[in-house]
Formats: sequence, C-alpha cells, structure tokens
Amino acid sequence: MKSETCNNCNIEIYPIASFCHKCGHRLKCEKCGTSLVKDANNCISCGFKIAVNSSDNTSVNNTITYRKTNDEIFFDASLSDNVAKDGIGSLISSITNNRLPEGKLPNKEIDNIGDKMDSDSSETLDIESEEIAESTNKENTSTEFPHISDVEMNVDCSEAEWIAIYAFYESDFSRKTFSRKAVYDRYIHKRKSDSHLSNFSKNWKSLFKLYFSTVSDNEIKFKSDSTDHIENLITGKEKGTIKNYSKRTTKKPNVAEVEKVHEDEEKKSTKPKIRSSLGVAYKLVPELNLHPKDTDSLIVFHGKYETKNTAEIILLIVYYLQKKIKEPNIDVNKIYTCYKELGLAVPIMHKAFDNIKRRNGYLNSADFNNVTITLAGENHIEHKMNKKVS
Repeated sequence: MKSETCNNCNIEIYPIASFCHKCGHRLKCEKCGTSLVKDANNCISCGFKIAVNSSDNTSVNNTITYRKTNDEIFFDASLSDNVAKDGIGSLISSITNNRLPEGKLPNKEIDNIGDKMDSDSSETLDIESEEIAESTNKENTSTEFPHISDVEMNVDCSEAEWIAIYAFYESDFSRKTFSRKAVYDRYIHKRKSDSHLSNFSKNWKSLFKLYFSTVSDNEIKFKSDSTDHIENLITGKEKGTIKNYSKRTTKKPNVAEVEKVHEDEEKKSTKPKIRSSLGVAYKLVPELNLHPKDTDSLIVFHGKYETKNTAEIILLIVYYLQKKIKEPNIDVNKIYTCYKELGLAVPIMHKAFDNIKRRNGYLNSADFNNVTITLAGENHIEHKMNKKVS
C-alpha cells in the first residue's frame, strides 16, 4: 500500500484516512472526499470552504482511535501528561470486549472515560460519551462511500432510487438537512429527459413516505434508520427495488389472455370453436372430400410440388380447396383436416396466417372462418413454386 504523510504534522498516515490519527488534521474534503492541499482555504475540486480545525498543530493531542475489521483490531492512543491514565486499562478492556463503538474520541471525552472507569467498577460508558463516539464514528464511515461519479457509472436502479441517492449525497450522507430544489437541480443536471422531468414530483412523493421528513418549509432530512437500502445500493450490496411512478404502463399479454381474446372472438361465430394458442384444439371435418373423382386428390396434388416451408404448404392447401375442389368457407378446421390427410405436423394456424399475410401477402385471413388466396398467392403457385419431375 502506498505510503502517505499528514500535510500538517508529517507523520505517516493510512491512505484511506480522512483525518490524521496523530494531530487530528482533516485530510479530505468533507463534501466531495478530495484530498486537501496544505494551508488551503477551499477544496480544489468542489470549492467547499475548509473549516478551521482548532486541533491543527504538531503537539501531541489526547486521542484514542479504534478500528475493527474481520482480520484485525487496531487501537492507537495519543496521551498527554494531563490525561487521567488510571482508567486506560479498563478502557482497553472495554474495547477488546466489543463494548465500545468504533470511532475517535476527543480530549474531553478521554478524561471523562478515565474518571468514569476509575471511580466505577462497571465497564460501561456514560450516555454522553456513547453519543459522541457514535456521532464521530458516523462521520468517519461516511468517507467510505464512493464518489458520486463512480456511483453514476456503476449503480443500476430506478429513477426514484436515483433521486434518493442524490438526496443522500446532498445531505452529506444523511447528516445534514437539504432542500427539494437542491436535489431536483442535482438530479435533472445528470439525468435530464422529458419523462424524468414529468415524473419527478410523483417519484418524490413516493420517496417521502419511505425516507424523508420535514424540518421546515425549505429544510428536509432523512428519517432515522431509513438509509440502509440507499447505502447498500451505493456500495453495490443490493440492487434497485423501488418502482418508478409512470403515467403509462405496458404489459405483455400472457398465453391465457391471448386465448381468452380468441375465444371471445369465436363466440361471435356459428362455426366450431377453435383455440389458437399454445393449447390448440382443432377439429377434423369428416365430410370434406379430398378424393374427388374429377380431379387429383390432395395427396397427389401436393406431391407435384416442392414445398419449402409452412407458408407454402398452407398456400398449396388453400389453393387446392378454393381452386381445385371449389370448397366454400375455408376455415382452420378444414386446413387442419388437410394437414392430417397429408400426414404433416400441424402448425399454430393463426400465427402462421399472420406471418403469411404480413410477409408474403398470399392469403386473406382477416376472417379465420373464410380464408382465401390472393392473386399474389395464385401467381406463386402457378409460376414460381418448383414442381417435382414426374
């Protein structure tokens, strides 16, 4: 890991550190996370004004830093002669037994902890100290979030969740209040489109119920313990789950809905009912004469041509029924009967008719109870389709 030094006291520091563990000097901009230049008044990246840190000096400060990971527990103490050191042993015991939250405690709180643990046999901290440690810990962990530019490149979520993410960054990781206008400006600047503009208000209202509460007319804050999902989105631990508000929704019909539409259409007809989806149920027409005396049978007629696909087979059948045996009202059941006569696999008729009509224009199939061949279909049969050599 690359070595870095504090630009205030020049001691070696951790590359991920936001504060020097020795002198307490701030090392990164609290707004955007960019490393600060020594003695600068403003951040070189976002221009945020750098607060003057009263502890920015090279003298030894009373600080205790504690960090725990899966692999190690880190403890560092910098103490002056004025600290009540008698209670430090009990303090370390509390830390190693997981009774102290992670964080960095200022001089005053170290004195209080030492006095408390020296005078009391219990190893718990007073409420004030716990609150300060928790607050300091939250400030430190906020620097673990990636820069918003990286989030925009890597996170895949709904527009409603994007609004919540921009609000999270606008609020300095939920630590400060923010305004609706500030979030709107930041969101639209990055994700401007007509739909995003028109749906912002609806998405904002849906988010308010989950995450936000009003402080004043122009001030909003995150509800306590409401940012887990947003934080996990940003760090890649979760995927987007909140649905966008949309004025229009599109829904792909399922098989049952398609079947119902066809069944409703078929109820208007006096012909036998036919289901025309994946669960097809066609009927044989036994009175259909496919072996007439004055012309070729269907099998003989079909055998004269080289059919290449379903479109040509159906075209040949309709041509035979309409032109050769003069069959009226050619429907899917009669075509189904012809398929059975030829010993061929039966396709889904309605789908096949639609494909033929759309791609070739060989058939008129608006009414599935009266399919007819077009002039283009006749020309294809009589002049273009290959015939077998006798």
